[in-house]
Amino acid sequence: MTEQKLRQRVADIMTGWVGATRGSAKHLEILEIYNNHKPLARGYKMKVSDAHCAATTSAAWIKAGIADYTGTECGVGKFITIAQNKGIWVENDAYVPKVGDAVVYDWDDSGVGDNKGAGDHIGIVTKAGDPFVVTEGNMSGGVVGQRNLRVNARYIRGFICPDYAAIAPKIQDTPDTPAQPAGDTVYTVVKGDTLSKIAAKYGTTVQALAKYNGITNVNIIHVGQTIRIPGAGSSTTAPAPATPSTGGIVNKLQAAMNRDDSLAGAYTVTAKSGLNLRYGADANKYGVIRALPYGTTVRNYGYFNVAGGVKWLYVKAGSDVGYVSSEYLKKA
Repeated sequence: MTEQKLRQRVADIMTGWVGATRGSAKHLEILEIYNNHKPLARGYKMKVSDAHCAATTSAAWIKAGIADYTGTECGVGKFITIAQNKGIWVENDAYVPKVGDAVVYDWDDSGVGDNKGAGDHIGIVTKAGDPFVVTEGNMSGGVVGQRNLRVNARYIRGFICPDYAAIAPKIQDTPDTPAQPAGDTVYTVVKGDTLSKIAAKYGTTVQALAKYNGITNVNIIHVGQTIRIPGAGSSTTAPAPATPSTGGIVNKLQAAMNRDDSLAGAYTVTAKSGLNLRYGADANKYGVIRALPYGTTVRNYGYFNVAGGVKWLYVKAGSDVGYVSSEYLKKA
């Protein structure tokens, strides 16, 4: 991995969330990434109603695989302290930032001299220059959005500048042209892609693609990455997830260990902009089957799993089955 590729990876993650509104599927993805990261900063689990600028920045660095070098936080002031302790804080309003650096704001800045006030807001630089572009969570109305900012502009408190040059060699890169058996299709990832979308397009499963391409985290793919689609002659396959029968789930071991009849029944999706139905419990490990719109009714037969201290219910939604977080369901 090169420094520039790693910086761009972070920028692509942030820009992929632009337009996310509070409670939307993208916003829930950000919170899932943040809340499922260990250690959880201060032990505090973010809620949909919380200000999420720091959590969004943290989630981008978590998803890019560099959180060990940047730290994570849900509060801006604490983020400054962490950056100072790690030696990646730049106390200079006039610093010219690079893609992947984080900008910290102070809304009480007078514009005179180097600002030493409290940090109020944070975002990540996704396009360098003067002006440069900052992508931020929790802009007005709780949306993920962008702003153009001039170098040494008013309200700049300082910058968090991870040492991408030192980090990049430690991050696994994606081969540009992996070897492939005859009959394989090679797909190049574009902005907005997910592994589940690609799997659906080619009539396969997330698990099959992950296994075939050596992908350890099905939630992390990058623009420009090549995904091999197994051809007819390929012997590497992965089974589809277990499916409930009319009266329950076929997997007897799961039935024995993860069943609570008090959970059985119909549920309504309460997330205003939808809830992701996943192949497994834990948003950081399993891909999305599809989004369930607000108000969708799903049915659970008492089966569940636990990830990050949260019960994920194994539900049937129409003809699809998978896991959903119980935090965004209400029993009908």
